Amino acid sequence: MQEEINIKSGELAFGTKGEILSTVLGSCIAVCIYDQELKIGGMNHYLLPRPCEENCSLQYGIYAIPALIKEFKKRGSLPKNLVAKIIGGATSPDSSSKVEVGSENIRLAREILNQFGIPIMVEEVGGNIGRQVKFHTSTGELFFKKTNAPTSNNSKIKVLIIDDSGPMRKVIRKMLEPDSTIEIIGEAADPFQAEEIRCRMRPDVITLDLHMPKKDGVSYLKEYMASDPIPTIIVTDYNIKDTGPVMDALEAGAFDYVQKPALSEIREAGEILNTKIKAAAKTKSSRLKQIGQKASKRLIEPAQFVVHSLSSPTVANSIIAIGASTGGTEAIKVVLTGLPKSIPPILIVQHMPPIFTKSFAERLNELCPFDVKEAEDNDMVKNGCVYIAPGGKQMAIVGKGSDLRICISDDPPENRFKPSVDFLFRSFAKISGRDRIAILLTGMGRDGACELLSLRSKGVRTIVQDENSSIVFGMPGEAIRLGAAELIRPIDEISETLLLMLKQVKIA
Repeated sequence: MQEEINIKSGELAFGTKGEILSTVLGSCIAVCIYDQELKIGGMNHYLLPRPCEENCSLQYGIYAIPALIKEFKKRGSLPKNLVAKIIGGATSPDSSSKVEVGSENIRLAREILNQFGIPIMVEEVGGNIGRQVKFHTSTGELFFKKTNAPTSNNSKIKVLIIDDSGPMRKVIRKMLEPDSTIEIIGEAADPFQAEEIRCRMRPDVITLDLHMPKKDGVSYLKEYMASDPIPTIIVTDYNIKDTGPVMDALEAGAFDYVQKPALSEIREAGEILNTKIKAAAKTKSSRLKQIGQKASKRLIEPAQFVVHSLSSPTVANSIIAIGASTGGTEAIKVVLTGLPKSIPPILIVQHMPPIFTKSFAERLNELCPFDVKEAEDNDMVKNGCVYIAPGGKQMAIVGKGSDLRICISDDPPENRFKPSVDFLFRSFAKISGRDRIAILLTGMGRDGACELLSLRSKGVRTIVQDENSSIVFGMPGEAIRLGAAELIRPIDEISETLLLMLKQVKIA
């Protein structure tokens, strides 16, 4: 039985014992070379004709084709005995590049094979179809089946990796490759290398390092988010120097962020990154841009029109709890900057790791007319203050009436999260002597949804962010499905809706 070897993009394979080499192509090209005398063959699969800067990766035809020819020379092949077949180079209809990548890949294959004096016996190239390919190394026969899509793996999520560290790019690749729904379409060491791949290959998701030479990740993110937003996940170290840039990236429209893993953590970290990539790929990139623009405009004059609308007795008798995850940093900012100086206590769980929650609280404190702080154990809950749950801890509220305090604990994660929205909401259900309002915003998963339903059943007023304005509709969507939402509102209307609730105005 003949062994079949699958070739991924940026790879080549050689067969001397009758192996079958297979791959799937869209705008990419496979060059198949066969030695008619020795009866051996090889095939590569490259993405682009050439890089914009020096990069010897086999993703580029200018390096991949000579590398394949070199393999024949190692085995004693004579140039006169070599023949070639090329396949692929489909036209990609959504390409934004002025130069069509499929055509360029075809042209380069012809050019290099001609330079080496290798005749092209078969061309199956161009058009707007994808191709599943099998090349028999013992006979030189090439078989293919047309697919409906013009890209190499239409159903797969195309990911571009940007990181200045070669070893780290390999680590990220190792994290992603086990998932068959993800295709790595390119790697780049800096934004300048990334730009050609981004424009030509149109990735569905980008993983982006923050600290790179020539141009930092946040600056590059701001450039393409302004004109051509692509869901982006920041891959960074969780240390104090990264908190500011991560916050900047989220404000500029980054989808989410993950920690760079140690080698021992690759499998677990890969599952987290893959989950976030899949969620990011489902997000309308225009939504990332739109929410960021709205948040920036709102910060110019944070809702001065409502400053007069809140009476102190209502504030004194009320308390608010908010839960959010992916996309929540901007959503929370929009809600809080739409509120006046006189507010009841607000408790917030935003899924974030340690260090980042403190930085998040400090940023909000600079923007809001009231106090915002990272919560500490035994904090007295008071009017005019917002309490952000610290990353890596659980936050609850305990007490009665005006004597309410924050309880920070090391209780285990719930719904995989620490802090957990459900953990906060459960404690919120037990307090008395206050009018309570609970809000659930954008986020992956279902954290907060079940306890929000419990809160509503106990007479707590509830608001849930709508689908159109949510970066990820997981948490709010689950709450709506369960019937936990009294009111469903776009993010821009939540602060005003909240103020009407505090004034005890009936809302339809």
